[in-house]
Amino acid sequence: MMVHDLRGPISGVMGALELLGEAPGLDDGNRRLLDAAERNTRRQLKLVEGILELARLEEGPFPFGAKTCRSRASSTKCCRWRCRPRRRADWS
Repeated sequence: MMVHDLRGPISGVMGALELLGEAPGLDDGNRRLLDAAERNTRRQLKLVEGILELARLEEGPFPFGAKTCRSRASSTKCCRWRCRPRRRADWS
């Protein structure tokens, strides 16, 4: 899949940017450019990882595990939490 091929180079760019960030003598302008490059590279990596996760979900059955639970106790606890009186400071 093409997305797998994108993750490697993006991770390599992230590593190079981190090394550049540790270099002494960067002026403020270059530091801002480096920060912007790091921020945008992290965004790109998140995008690629999101596409990979979506592809995994579309591939087939998701491995759900059945588990027994006490639904009455859980719903009662949830209702108590949601219906508790709110303090005036919480109103906003």
